[in-house]
Amino acid sequence: NPIVGICLTPNSLISVIKNILLFLFIFYHHPLNAITIYVDPAGVDSTADGSLSNPYQYIQTAIDASSDSDLIKLLPGSHEGIEYNVGNKKISFTSTYSGTFDETIINQTIVLGKFYLNNNNSNSNAPDYNPTISGFTALRGIRLNRSSAMIIDMNISGDTYGIWLDFFSDADIISSKISNCEKGILSEYSRFSLSNSIIYENTGSGVSINGNYVPNQYILQNNLIIDNGEHGIYVAYNSDRYESIEIENSIIAGNKEHELSVSMLVDSIHINNSNLCGVMINSYYYEASDFGVGNINENPLFCDRFNQNYSLASNSPSLGM
Repeated sequence: NPIVGICLTPNSLISVIKNILLFLFIFYHHPLNAITIYVDPAGVDSTADGSLSNPYQYIQTAIDASSDSDLIKLLPGSHEGIEYNVGNKKISFTSTYSGTFDETIINQTIVLGKFYLNNNNSNSNAPDYNPTISGFTALRGIRLNRSSAMIIDMNISGDTYGIWLDFFSDADIISSKISNCEKGILSEYSRFSLSNSIIYENTGSGVSINGNYVPNQYILQNNLIIDNGEHGIYVAYNSDRYESIEIENSIIAGNKEHELSVSMLVDSIHINNSNLCGVMINSYYYEASDFGVGNINENPLFCDRFNQNYSLASNSPSLGM
């Protein structure tokens, strides 16, 4: 059990600045000719027009009514559905969180179906527009197939794969939480970056990288990957092309098998200023210090790890990393 110390209070100013930057990103990333379509579980599709005063009831109805570069904004409540087929449209999804900076809205805006983005990389109607999914809770995860997206400020839980990147997909995952899935992130022949996120208590590996068709660099910065049922990060195999893994300022701890396990030799592994016990490559164990500088292997000392309070105690050796 971790030694519980004096918990550090998060800096509210940093949180406000982060939310303002997210709001500005979504605002300026949203083309001027696009529209915002609203969805409210209390809406009535048969008479709705997608406006704030007359929102759609169902997410799929809003998707069907949307055009490339549109923004679908989900109002608080439980949004029904099994799978939302976005197809190859380049549209974004957010909640009212981006406008209010009230983090409780992420928990209050609950999406019950899976988001499925299929082949939006082939869509040339909005070539400079990268869709964003942000600011709500997704209980059946997100799947990208030959698609790209930015996934920001999301809570994802309860499905086979929290985020499934399938065949030539590309995702930037930022400030999100993924838990209680079979695998937190599954990347198959795809690329992703992961930053400022918590991947925890998934029954399988927190992050699983399976296959690589193109020269890829997996960048993981400022993350916590903890208490997963298999590996923290598992690289199943790679192709004969260049592949590298970059881990910076992260804590990878308490995973049932290995913190980082690679079944075939990756061309380049760089680990810096991180806390993890080591790296397993082809059944051989290496210290994290073999792959970079500033690494330690010590108890991170969370405030209340077993109640998912992963704030660092004041005496944590991971402070400042």
